Amino acid sequence: MDGSGSWHGDAGPQSRALRRVITLNQEIGYQVRRIMGLKDTDYTAMALLMRQPMGPTELARALHITTASATAMVDRLVRAGHVVREPHEADRRRMTVRALDGSKDQVAGHVVPMIHMVEDELATLDDAGRGAVLQFLTGTAVRMAEHLKQLRDRPVQVSTDANRSEPARTATTAATPAGASPAAQPHSETTARKA
Repeated sequence: MDGSGSWHGDAGPQSRALRRVITLNQEIGYQVRRIMGLKDTDYTAMALLMRQPMGPTELARALHITTASATAMVDRLVRAGHVVREPHEADRRRMTVRALDGSKDQVAGHVVPMIHMVEDELATLDDAGRGAVLQFLTGTAVRMAEHLKQLRDRPVQVSTDANRSEPARTATTAATPAGASPAAQPHSETTARKA
């Protein structure tokens, strides 16, 4: 934290704006999941399956969940009419999970407008401006990917007595990003944890 007690330190306006975009994207994702009646993990699985069919084991690995949890999730998606199980093309003993076109269209109907919003905003910039945006986002992605790799290599942190004695913060307070008011935060525990 900085001297003011804020956790975001000396974040500049660009960092704050990026954080605001991330927060809004998370809130939109929460609303899309609510509309479609999907759990957080189910929606993430749908995003993966929209790219290509996958087996339950592949889904479990991609979502960082157990194979049993992935199987239960696929059962929910099948019952909801979002996906189907099919024999694997190369190995008929294996099953793959494929997203149905109707569900793909439903997800795309929420995602494509956001892509158009981004493109419309980029269209207001000249070539130099778009180049600067691309450089900023690409460079940020590289740094974040490296940070992610470092986090993956770290062991699980065991809670200490000092950590347990620290006063608990509310989800809204803990999740409020730089430049965003608590009122703008999602009313979802899953989304709040991500923010």
